[in-house]
Amino acid sequence: GPPTSTLLTGENAGLGQPYLAYRPQGTRDWLAVYTVGGRGRFTIGEVDTPLLPGDLFVVRPGTGHDYGNEPTLRRWHNVWAHFIPRGDALGWLDWPQIAPGVMRLQIRHDLQSAVLRHFREMDRTARQTIGRWQELGFNALERALLIADGCNPASAGSKLDPRVRKAIDYLMNNLADPPSLAALA
Repeated sequence: GPPTSTLLTGENAGLGQPYLAYRPQGTRDWLAVYTVGGRGRFTIGEVDTPLLPGDLFVVRPGTGHDYGNEPTLRRWHNVWAHFIPRGDALGWLDWPQIAPGVMRLQIRHDLQSAVLRHFREMDRTARQTIGRWQELGFNALERALLIADGCNPASAGSKLDPRVRKAIDYLMNNLADPPSLAALA
């Protein structure tokens, strides 16, 4: 049957405790894990792929997975979500694969705080008892995923020259008082 919940979230502070997840059959939902600090690992066969600060990995339903904190460091701070995306959100999750069904993006340094802020908002909102908490939590998760998709090499937004991106951001933040061309240059 379908999963009983469509959004389950958490934050692992990574205080030196073992953190392991071994699910050879995968799960019935999607899993997203964002590394805040420390070092995690995702094991594919006999190969450990490191998960470093700024890494966001996503696992498709039914994909077996084995991940946790890196064994020697034993400190991995991460924020995670099990979720079922809306159909139109699947395009936001077409990221480079490190294995079949396992995608990873390295979030650009200038976007890491925004991705983390939205993941934490998702987690905080999902723990509330107010009405529509799932919708609010999904909204925050979708914002994090949309920002992350800007780091996707296949995403149209990632192909912009950083100077052009900075100019667009400046214009969008100053729509009421557009700068002159000389000031923008």
